[in-house]
Amino acid sequence: MRALPLALCTALAVSGCSSILPAAGPTTSAVVEGADVSTSEGTFARYEIVDLSAATVEALRG
Repeated sequence: MRALPLALCTALAVSGCSSILPAAGPTTSAVVEGADVSTSEGTFARYEIVDLSAATVEALRG
C-alpha cells in the first residue's frame, strides 16, 4: 500500500518535467530546416546529413 502513493508522486513529478525542462539538443526537423545557411557568399551546409546503414555502423565500431 505504501508503494502506490510513492509511485503516483514519482509519475506526477516526472510527467511535469517535460513541460518545464527543455529538450536535449535540436529536433530532427530543426536540423533539416537549418541544414543550409544562406550568406552573401552563397549557400553553405551547416550540417552534413547522411544515411547510415547497419553495416556502416558496425564498421565504425571496429
